[in-house]
Amino acid sequence: FPYLGARGLVGIVMLIHIFFATLFVGYAIGSPLLQAWSVRTGNARFERLAHSMARFNVLTFSLGATWAVMFLVVLVGLYPRVASGLFTHFFWFFPVMAMASMLLTLWLFYFHYYRAKNRALPKNIAAGFAAAFFIWIWQVILTGIDTFMVTGGGPGNPAVPSGAGVGDIGSAFDSLISPMWLTLNIHRTFGNLSWPAYAVAAWAAFMYARSKKAEDKAFYDWAGSMGVVWGTVFLL
Repeated sequence: FPYLGARGLVGIVMLIHIFFATLFVGYAIGSPLLQAWSVRTGNARFERLAHSMARFNVLTFSLGATWAVMFLVVLVGLYPRVASGLFTHFFWFFPVMAMASMLLTLWLFYFHYYRAKNRALPKNIAAGFAAAFFIWIWQVILTGIDTFMVTGGGPGNPAVPSGAGVGDIGSAFDSLISPMWLTLNIHRTFGNLSWPAYAVAAWAAFMYARSKKAEDKAFYDWAGSMGVVWGTVFLL
C-alpha cells in the first residue's frame, strides 16, 4: 500500500476501532456508576449524564465493531501465518472466552439501557455493572494477546507454530501472563476511564454553547466540570 505499507494500514484501522472501543468501555463502566450515585444522592444530573453515556454506546457500537471486523480482515489477509498462529494458540481464550464475554456484555448493556422504564431500578443498575465486568474481562484477555505479540510470552516461552491446530489451554494461559500483561492492564483500565471523561467535557462544552435554556446550560456546565475532574483523576 503506497505510503502506508501493510503495517501502516493495519495500525490505522485498529486505531480507529480503539477510538470507539475506549469510549464504549469507559461509558459502559461509567453509566451504572453514575446511576447508582444518582439514586444514592438524589441528584438527577447524574442520571441524565448516565443516560447520555449509555445512549452514545447504543448509537455508536456498530460503528466501532465494523472497524474491529475490518481489522480482522486486514490482519488475516496481510499476515495469514501470524493470524493463524494466534487464533489457534489462543483458541480457548479469544474465540471462546472473550467472545462469550462480549456477547454477555451486549445483552446486559442493552437490558441496562432499554428494558427498565425507570433506569434507576436496582436490576437495571446491576445489569450495567455486570456488563462493565464482562467488557473488562474482554480487555484483560485481549491485553494478554497484545502483550504476547510484543514479548513472545516472556523468557522461556516456546514459539507458536503456524498451522499447529488448536493450542493447549494451559500453554495459552502461560502466554497470556507475559511480563507486560499486569502493568498494561492497569494502564488500560484507568486510561479507559480517563480519555472518555475528557470526551464528555468536550461534548458538554459544545452543547453548552448551543443550548438556549438556562437549565440545559447549567447541566452542561456541570457535566463539563465533571468530565475534566474525572478525566484528570484517572489520568494521574
